[in-house]
Amino acid sequence: MYLGVCLPTFVGSVDAVTEMATRAEQVGLDGLFAFDHLLGSGGRVASRPAMELTVAMSQAIATTSTIRVGSLVARAGLRPPAMMAHQFNTLDRISGGRVIAGLGFGDAQSRTEYEVLGLRPTPHAERLAWMRLTATLLGDRGIPVWIGASSLEGRRLAAEVGGWNAWAAAPDTIARVATEFDADRVRVNISWAGSVLVRPDAGAAQALWAQRSDKEAIIWGDPSRIADQLRVRQAAGARWGIVALVEPCAGSIEMLGEVRSLLRRRAR
Repeated sequence: MYLGVCLPTFVGSVDAVTEMATRAEQVGLDGLFAFDHLLGSGGRVASRPAMELTVAMSQAIATTSTIRVGSLVARAGLRPPAMMAHQFNTLDRISGGRVIAGLGFGDAQSRTEYEVLGLRPTPHAERLAWMRLTATLLGDRGIPVWIGASSLEGRRLAAEVGGWNAWAAAPDTIARVATEFDADRVRVNISWAGSVLVRPDAGAAQALWAQRSDKEAIIWGDPSRIADQLRVRQAAGARWGIVALVEPCAGSIEMLGEVRSLLRRRAR
C-alpha cells in the first residue's frame, strides 16, 4: 500500500506546508494531498484561513522532487473544466509528472462556503458533466484521475477513468465497491483517505481520541496499530492510504514514516 498525507492547508503560514512536504519526502511517504476549500473550519470568514488548492500544490511541488502531489479533491463547479485541466496540466509539467488529480462534487462545508461568499451553487447535473469533461481532458494528458464520490454515478465515472477515492469509507464498503468494479471487468485504482490520530503510545492516542466528538470517523493508535488498520483497508481493495492528521504533534510525520515502513515490510 502507498501512503500519503494531507497538507496543512488550514493554517496561516505557508511554512507549515513547506515543512511537512520536505519531511514527508525525507521519511519516504508516497504522496502529499491538498484539500479544496475557500474557507477554514466551520465555513466562517473569520475562522482559520484556507490555502487555495493549486497554490498549495505548487508550493509542495517546489519543495520536493520525487513524492506525488495531488488534490483531495478538486471541486467540480468552482473552476471551468478547461481551466482546471490547464491548471493540473501545468502543475504536472512543473513537477515532472508527479500530479494526481482527485475530483469531486464537494461536501457539506462546500455548500456553506457558497452561501457565506455569495456564490451561485452549481447544479448537481452540471457538476457531474464538468467533472466528466475535466477527467477526460486530464486523461488525454496522461494524468491519473481519482473520483471522490460515493454515489452510483460517481462510482460509474470512477470506473470510466480508473480511479476512485473513498473518504472515511469502512473496509466493507471498500470491498463492496471493489467487487462492483471487478464484476464490470474494469481496473480501478482505489484509494482510502480519512482522519488519523497517531501517537508513539497507543494508550495516549486512545485517550485523546476518546475526548473527541467526531471519534467515529477517526483511526487512532501508535504506528503499529495504524498500520494494522490500513492493512485491513488494503485487504479490502485500497492501494493507497491517505492520512489527514488529527491533533498533529512533533514527530507525526516521522511516525507516518514508520507506518509506511511497516506496510512495506508486511507486503514483502
